[in-house]
Amino acid sequence: MKTAQQAATKYGANGSSPASAQLWSADFLAKFPTMIQRAVAQVNFWQSQVSTAAAAAAYTKGLNDASTNLPAITTKVNGTAQASFMAGVKAASTGKYLTFATEFMPAVAAEVTTLNQTNPRGTPAQNRARLNAYLDWLEGQKGNFKQ
Repeated sequence: MKTAQQAATKYGANGSSPASAQLWSADFLAKFPTMIQRAVAQVNFWQSQVSTAAAAAAYTKGLNDASTNLPAITTKVNGTAQASFMAGVKAASTGKYLTFATEFMPAVAAEVTTLNQTNPRGTPAQNRARLNAYLDWLEGQKGNFKQ
């Protein structure tokens, strides 16, 4: 298992690479129309939270304006946003991500040690039980490593 520093270094190197930024922007742009559609579909819920028809109309107009502005958004996402994405990942790799990994990696190592004793590797059924035990543990960690 990697140390927290190794994980953070890899995260920074891989996540801040131009290839990573290009994948991020391609994924964002591919999902952009769906994001807008899903947001528009939630206008009734959103309006119920702010309680005015005018707010709902402004919300919908803003989303529709964004969806018609895709060429400009694409230019930004493929340009300055990629550089911002890479810089953010690089900064996190020596900051919040490293802090997170410093706490999380030893917890995972301890859980794997426990699994080795309580749910050893074996048959496919045993391996599924081991995986499920790990996933149960992981779900129970929610909120424990916030930065």
